[in-house]
Amino acid sequence: ETRPWFFSVFGYSWLAISFAVLLGASLDVRGPISAVLTSPLLTFLGKRCYGLYLWHVLVAGFVTRGLHSLQVGFIAHALLWLGVLVIVASVSWLLFEEPILRFKRFLPYLQRQPGQLEPNRAALPAPA
Repeated sequence: ETRPWFFSVFGYSWLAISFAVLLGASLDVRGPISAVLTSPLLTFLGKRCYGLYLWHVLVAGFVTRGLHSLQVGFIAHALLWLGVLVIVASVSWLLFEEPILRFKRFLPYLQRQPGQLEPNRAALPAPA
């Protein structure tokens, strides 16, 4: 009810195509494309992408409910939703995701050889 018909018809296809192009462009690139893909904005959003995914429906529900009586248009609704979503995802990153990721140091990465089912246990450090 808050989306214009053209977004429902063309918007999701445009998003899918743009992400496919982004994925293709990010595979082993150098030069200006690499500079764009490693920009601070995309790095910022990339660190918070799980939070963006996790919270987007809940935040959309709260924003829709909060703006229901104001009768704002799609653009205002989308901008407020994206703003609140980035804030919530950033708080999620700082309070939950980043501290949890610090535990990775206790789980060493073991590179597997092709065809190997289990990691090489001999490569593990001896227990202290």
